[in-house]
Amino acid sequence: MTFPLGSLRSEGGPSAAPSKGGSYSREPARQSAAPHHPAGWRAQLLLLVTGVLWLLAVLSMATHSAADPAFSTSGTGAALFNKAGMAGAWFSDLAYFVFGYSAWWAVLVALRSWLGALAGVLRHDASVPAQVPVARMVDPAMNEAMAQTALWAVLS
Repeated sequence: MTFPLGSLRSEGGPSAAPSKGGSYSREPARQSAAPHHPAGWRAQLLLLVTGVLWLLAVLSMATHSAADPAFSTSGTGAALFNKAGMAGAWFSDLAYFVFGYSAWWAVLVALRSWLGALAGVLRHDASVPAQVPVARMVDPAMNEAMAQTALWAVLS
């Protein structure tokens, strides 16, 4: 048994009743213009805080030193080599202890998640056209500089 499109709607609108010809009419759906609701300050603050935490995680993992006192080592007693301080030494040591070098995959997944959240916040902005992808708003020269910086950080 088949049903024409729109015949199984739960609302009893005009498209739910058959017309004189025995077929169902299909009227265009009315789209209500939803008012613009910009992203709240809490979402923006959360995005800022998580971005800073991500940068600290990258800094702590990139400057990891086995000579720093942390979870799995007592250190040598010398000054900290980790640029994120004692908390960064503990974080990087714990991440490398549990996940090894695969901890960098978690950093990349976190970056992708953060960029998705950023795109969501930017899409709520009325000044950004809806049909323009967020990725196209980034300067190509900045993309190249970011790629070179990431490559340099990984290879050094």
